[in-house]
Amino acid sequence: MKARKNFWAFLFFYLKRKSYIYILNNNYMADQVITIKEVQVKIETPTQRRGEKYRMNPKLYITIENESILENLQNRRARPHKTYKDEVVPQVIAALEKDHPELYRKLRNAKWGWRQDCGCSVCPCSPGFVATEVTGLETIWATI
Repeated sequence: MKARKNFWAFLFFYLKRKSYIYILNNNYMADQVITIKEVQVKIETPTQRRGEKYRMNPKLYITIENESILENLQNRRARPHKTYKDEVVPQVIAALEKDHPELYRKLRNAKWGWRQDCGCSVCPCSPGFVATEVTGLETIWATI
């Protein structure tokens, strides 16, 4: 009887944790209007990207204004990447049209995929988006 009770307690905890992460990834910030505060573009060299083929795609990192380092460390595995993909990425690409028209033309039809290890293949320290069908050494930093 005790083993059955422990099983159900574990199952409840596991499902509760999974649903919490699902809610964070899908609904977090869904009721808020997300605006872009700043967009910066950096062109890197192949040596900075270590010359690896999968690193030769444009990258987009989204940072939250006034987020402390501790908050960043806590939230880096639970970013609302689906909300970012639907709302923030199109705004960032549209913002590039004014200051970087060539980059805008290159990225306006690109498909963006979320990668937890976007900037570092060793650990999940720098999550972000990678353009999958376009090659280039551009790194875009957007602050929301």
